[in-house]
Order: sequence, then C-alpha cells, then structure tokens
Amino acid sequence: MASLVIAEDISYIFFGIFIAVFFIQIIYYLAFYLRPLRKISSERNKDVDENNTNEGVSVIIYANNDSESLWKNLDSYLNQEYPLFEVIVVNDGSTDETEEVLGTFENQFDNLYHTFVAEGARNLSRKKLSLTLGIKAAKYDIVLFTNANCKPDSPRWIETMASNFTKETDIVVGYTQLDCKKGFINRYISFDWLLRALRIFGYSLAVTPFEGEGSNMAYRKKIFFDNKGFSKYMQLHIGEDDLFVNSLANKKNTKIELSDDSFVTSYFDSTKSGWLQTKRNRAFTEKFYKNMFSYIMGFESLTRYLFLAMFVLLIVVSYSDLILMSVIGGVFIFNFIFKSVFWYFAGKSFNTKKHILCFTFFELIDPIINFVFKIEAKINSKRYYTWKL
Repeated sequence: MASLVIAEDISYIFFGIFIAVFFIQIIYYLAFYLRPLRKISSERNKDVDENNTNEGVSVIIYANNDSESLWKNLDSYLNQEYPLFEVIVVNDGSTDETEEVLGTFENQFDNLYHTFVAEGARNLSRKKLSLTLGIKAAKYDIVLFTNANCKPDSPRWIETMASNFTKETDIVVGYTQLDCKKGFINRYISFDWLLRALRIFGYSLAVTPFEGEGSNMAYRKKIFFDNKGFSKYMQLHIGEDDLFVNSLANKKNTKIELSDDSFVTSYFDSTKSGWLQTKRNRAFTEKFYKNMFSYIMGFESLTRYLFLAMFVLLIVVSYSDLILMSVIGGVFIFNFIFKSVFWYFAGKSFNTKKHILCFTFFELIDPIINFVFKIEAKINSKRYYTWKL
C-alpha cells in the first residue's frame, strides 16, 4: 500500500514537471520565436516611408576567388532600384579571374569600383583589413555589406535596408537565407539555419539587438570610425560582423529589417560546407557575446529533453491511471500540433523548407550537434586567432 502511495506521489511530481516544461516551451515560442514571424507579416508588402531622404549608400561586397559568383550575382547589385548608390568590391587577394570579371562590369557601370588586397599580410584578419579598406573608400555614410556568393532576392534590397536609417539609427540587420538543395542532411541544415534565425531575431526584437550577419547588414561609417573599427577583436580572424554588432548594438541605435525585399540568399558550391563554416565560426564567437542569449536559448533546448523524458516516465509510472494518461496524451498531441503549425508558417515566412513532421527529430539532435561544435571550437581555438597562442 505504501509503495502505491509513493508511486502515485512520484507520478504527480513527474506530471507537474511535465506540465511546467510544456508551458515553458509555449512561452518561448510565443515570446521569442513568434516575434520574427509577426514582424515579417507586418512588413510584407509594406510601402517604404515616403519621407525617407534616400541617403546615399555604399554597397561593399567581399570577394575571395569568387569570379563565378561575381559573374552570376554582380548585376543584381548594380541594377538595384535606388537613386543614389555605389558598389565597391573588395578583392581579397583572388588568384582566379576576379579582376577580369570586375573589369568587364566596370566598363558597363559607372558606380562600380573595386579595391585589391595583395597577398602577404600576416598576423591580422585579411577580411577585416579588406572591409576596412572598402569602408575607407566608400563615398557615402551608409555602408551595406554582403558577400560575392550572395544575391539579393529583390531589386529593392538597398531601398528596404536604407529606409530604416534615421538620425538615431546607426545599424540595420537583415536576414540571409541559405540555398539548400534536396536531401535529408540539407533538410536538417535548413531547419538549423531557420531555428538560429528565429532565435537571433526573436531575442533581438524581445530583448535587444545583438548580432549581425556580414552578408546582409548595414551601418554608418561614423560609428565604425568612432569606435576604432574592428580594433576590439583585431586578434581574431573572424567576428567582423557578429562581434562588431554585439559590441555596439542596442534598441535605440539598431533596427531589424525582415521584409521579403530585404532578404539575401547565400549560394555555396556545397550547402554543407557553407553551413559548417558558419556553425564553427559562431560556436567560437558566441563566448564573446555581452548578453545572456546563449544561456536563455540553451535552457529552451534543455526543456525539449525534459518534456520527452517526463512523457516517457509518466507512461511507465502511470500507465494504469487512464485519466492521467488521457491528459498526458492530450498535452503531447497538442504540443505536436502546435509546433507542426508553427514550423509550417515559419518556413513559409522565411521562404524556406517547411518542417512539419521532421522537426521533432531535428529538435532533439540539434542541441547535441551544437554542443559538438562548441567542443570543437574550444579544442581548435588557436586557428581563430591571428597569431598562435
């Protein structure tokens, strides 16, 4: 009899944890993950502010042996529907036909310029050096960044990004989507990319902006030079985008732009290689972030395992309690339906794959994969520094 009472008490403790974790997950989705979707919905088909002054914009494109990408993508930048802009390609020591491609385009477009960073620079970040040269060469105060392997989804890309700048705005962060091919691995990559976007933009909108992606972000030259450029993290090869924004962004001086016209798509020869490069870089730089983002989102990942663990334990402990089992089953089914609907609309909003059924498996393996990347970043941390430690 006493053992039955103890078993019943344990089952209700597990049930309490199960329900608490369920509500925590719902709160995360409503408080963080849903915010980017609501912003996209509000900005979709939104007219650009007629009172915008159309400030001049300098588009800076980083290129390193990207002649094929430039040949495919450069005209989409040069033919943007914006009255006052220039395009500056910073050629980071390319040994392919980049110079020839740029020469061809420069003969056709008067607003295209390029700089060349020669080989041989040591003990510094070549990308930071390249971008600094591009910023110094920029004619206009607003500098808009992207990479040669990226392509804006709309001829109004510059317009939508630039329209966010006011006297108080110094930084604008946009979204870059990854071109994912078919296949199970690429479907997971698409899920991981989308989940990170939801977390970054959700946290930025709910708490404070804190990260930018170098393939689609803009800021004023003044804030760059006033803060001595990339000097704070000059010892790192990376961090020219996320760490720079993280050190300066706040709710007053930074805006998030998520309209369809502001999206940029990143194309890699291999989706997996592009994703791996980004994951490794972010796994290393996150430890320098000046906010609680990693801890807050890490706790959400933990609740996924707790929810599943409590569900399994309750089935084992309370299988004979039909009423309790009915409630547990109902909560589990509701959770699945809620997330299925959410991931469908999330994929639709960000113009990517819709993870209706496979999200359950991806949710469980994603924290493990992220942990592996963090361990790898810790073990191989020396490679991220401009000098050996």
